Amino acid sequence: MHITINGKQVGIKFNNWGMDVFQKLQAQWAEKGVNEDNVQLYGYTWAGVQGWKFRVENAPGSTFIAPDISFEDVCDWVDQAADNDEIFKQVSEIRALLLDAPLMKKALQILADKEKKSELTGETMTETGTLAT
Repeated sequence: MHITINGKQVGIKFNNWGMDVFQKLQAQWAEKGVNEDNVQLYGYTWAGVQGWKFRVENAPGSTFIAPDISFEDVCDWVDQAADNDEIFKQVSEIRALLLDAPLMKKALQILADKEKKSELTGETMTETGTLAT
């Protein structure tokens, strides 16, 4: 999938690199107590762009340099979704790609297993998905 941010075409790819970027953002925001839907939209869009950028720039023999897009550019683009049906559709597609990524499916299964364990043992889950003892 490709999107255009500030007139620059970039791709979305939820590979290992992109998922690592997303997990680091999640952990950072959890420490700050930030867990709002719009923040998640910024996070997974940024992670997808970073995953794509890593892939195209680091492919064997590649001389491609991905467009320079900042986190602020991504946030501004996502914010436009409220007033722009095309961007809203693209943000929805990005979310679907993330949820369909094999690594995300595995992470969600691990989290579900931890939640099930916490219900059985009476332990509580922390914001980052770890069991509190």
